[in-house]
Amino acid sequence: MSFVTDVDACMTASGMPAPGNLYADVTSGLAALKMMSDVIMKYGAQTTIGELIVAGTLPEIFEVATGVMIGVYFGALVKCFVHAGVSPGQIAAAGIDTSLA
Repeated sequence: MSFVTDVDACMTASGMPAPGNLYADVTSGLAALKMMSDVIMKYGAQTTIGELIVAGTLPEIFEVATGVMIGVYFGALVKCFVHAGVSPGQIAAAGIDTSLA
């Protein structure tokens, strides 16, 4: 299996919408997590992804999860990235604060 397939399967198993085309590999996935981390630090974890898309803060590529709070979705993605083989050290090295989940 590939990284994207593993993450999508984990998200589906977690009851979350799979991000699909949010990233193509670990590097672009970490960039997406970093973007989410930065948004959470600015707007808070309780804001929905849909509200952030409407405000122009997140790109429409996140629309698969419009009704989900960004902190919940971020936490699920972090868990699934680790499940797919990304080490916590790689996540931390990308400047992603996992305590925001």
